Amino acid sequence: YKQAPGQPLQRPGYYWLAYEWDNLYLACTGCNQRHKQNLFPLQDPTKRAVNHRHKIKDEQPLFIDPGKEDPKDFLGFRGEFAYAIEESSKGQTTIDYLNLNERSLPEARLHHLQKLKAICQLLKIAESQKMSLPPEFQKLVEEAKDFLKKVLQDDEAFTAASRCAIESDFEFVIE
Repeated sequence: YKQAPGQPLQRPGYYWLAYEWDNLYLACTGCNQRHKQNLFPLQDPTKRAVNHRHKIKDEQPLFIDPGKEDPKDFLGFRGEFAYAIEESSKGQTTIDYLNLNERSLPEARLHHLQKLKAICQLLKIAESQKMSLPPEFQKLVEEAKDFLKKVLQDDEAFTAASRCAIESDFEFVIE
């Protein structure tokens, strides 16, 4: 592990957690290998568990643990950009070290949110015209609703940004 970028790698690391199910997470290559790598910053590095005899629950990690914490308590989105809620150190550390606002990620998020905004606008129009829609268009509306439900599922890309955009009625999503 490393406490911060540029610091030397400390060994042996968290060897006793290597095969613990609640410590195994699916992560994209960019976040886990390119950005995070061996970083595991703590609020107080002196409380780090350096072997299996130490109490890991005494640590206060600066990364959000999505298996134990709800990321929306720490991270929000204004359009395509992530921000730390109430200047949360966990939120900001996660944004900074995982490069959640690096160029390619916000661009992909914005592209996704613009499509989502268009679909939501069409659904609003369709809802207001429901009685006068031809059956084939009503079918398309139902497909759009199904798509919207799918996009908001936890295992989809940009789910948190999508939820924030919808909650704010796309206030921060540029055309």
